[in-house]
Amino acid sequence: MKHVRAPSFPRSPRSWKALTLTLLVIAVAAFVGTMLVAGQGENNRASLTDEGTAAAFLGRPLPEIRAAFGSMHRSGIGIDPATAQNRAVHVSYAIGKANVAVLTIQRGSLVPVDTQETVVLGGRTVSVASHQIRDGSVDVGYAWSADGLAYTLHVNLAQGVSRATADGLAASVR
Repeated sequence: MKHVRAPSFPRSPRSWKALTLTLLVIAVAAFVGTMLVAGQGENNRASLTDEGTAAAFLGRPLPEIRAAFGSMHRSGIGIDPATAQNRAVHVSYAIGKANVAVLTIQRGSLVPVDTQETVVLGGRTVSVASHQIRDGSVDVGYAWSADGLAYTLHVNLAQGVSRATADGLAASVR
């Protein structure tokens, strides 16, 4: 039987320099790779736009929440970049400075995967699921398809918004 000697750390200064240089190159490559991935994520964010551009993208007037709740107002409109796989329009709503709802619309139909219940809202069958989020509030998600568009609406039950109010917001989308 042959005796196999276990590898050991470099003992000469020259070997230590080579090892240090190799580790430095790996660290720099990891850093650059992380920065590229982070930059790619930034490029995949929806860009802010106006109502006309969003309507042109969808090929029809921009659907919106029609029911008003207190001081809730539209706080932004965005369109996914051309590089996104399933481009969509995102319309956010806020009370004061706190965003409480996001309506996402895209061409096509939707097959909800996380349905906890099915309800009829605004004459449409809507899949509903709710989840507690990090800040302790509850996010209620609504999903449905109508007229060649797929809709999802997420409402944060905070800022005085109740589940009944959220149902009313979903029913009012036109």
